[in-house]
Amino acid sequence: MGAGVETFTTNVIANISLAAGVATLGLMLFGMALGLAELDRVSESSPV
Repeated sequence: MGAGVETFTTNVIANISLAAGVATLGLMLFGMALGLAELDRVSESSPV
């Protein structure tokens, strides 16, 4: 019984860390896209 709980816990932790990793990656990409869009908008509005 103890081994089953341990395996279950390991699976839950692995799934949570995987989800957290995917969420972090998504947020990073979203932030990069926003940053690039902002940079694009600023560079267009101010003639250099």
